[in-house]
Amino acid sequence: MSDLEQNVFNVLQRHPFCSAVLVAYKLELPIAKVQATMNQLIDRGILIPQCSNYSNPI
Repeated sequence: MSDLEQNVFNVLQRHPFCSAVLVAYKLELPIAKVQATMNQLIDRGILIPQCSNYSNPI
């Protein structure tokens, strides 16, 4: 994981934010960069999306 991915992951472990906006605010980074990083982590199975519009038991 890159430093950016690690930072985003660490914030989400402590604060299960639904929104990249809140993570970006916490890390003082551009929202688009944080959203892209979150998407990469989700695509690779490292991060499980915390919020969705429906309940999806795993």
